[in-house]
Amino acid sequence: MGKRYPAQGDLRTEPRGWARQRLNHIGFMTDDLDADYARLIELGYTELTAPRTASSGQGRLAFIADPNGVRVELLQRSEDFRIPPIVSGPVRHFSYVALAAPDLEAAVEFYGTHLGMHSVPSDSPTFRIGDDAVKLLPAATTPIDHLALAATVARPDARDPDGNRVIFQAHS
Repeated sequence: MGKRYPAQGDLRTEPRGWARQRLNHIGFMTDDLDADYARLIELGYTELTAPRTASSGQGRLAFIADPNGVRVELLQRSEDFRIPPIVSGPVRHFSYVALAAPDLEAAVEFYGTHLGMHSVPSDSPTFRIGDDAVKLLPAATTPIDHLALAATVARPDARDPDGNRVIFQAHS
């Protein structure tokens, strides 16, 4: 059996309503939920929710904790779940989600090796798979530190209606 990592921010132990007030997890699509989930549990990552039918009835999901306790949703859907590219307005696309990674080495192993994401050049370790990207921040104080959006021009940081920090990076 691999390393066993602690779970932090588990909604089973969080105050009611917490999930509606802040981002509480990240999610990745999978083509084989059962196999990916079993592989990650065998590697020692913490089970939060075993594979089950999504409450929408469209697909299945499971939750695990990454090495630093960030909740990670694995989601298997039969339909396309992406929105079309943004073609107008100041925001061009989602850039990344910044995650707490006090144990940076373990987070790099999880996202890079065990989830199969590819390292991309950045000021902090950043991993991408398709359109999805995570940036690992050893000094972050919340599991999900901020969202980054690529915009036509850089703008001051902001907060979304739920209080999550959003940064706008200039992107041509």
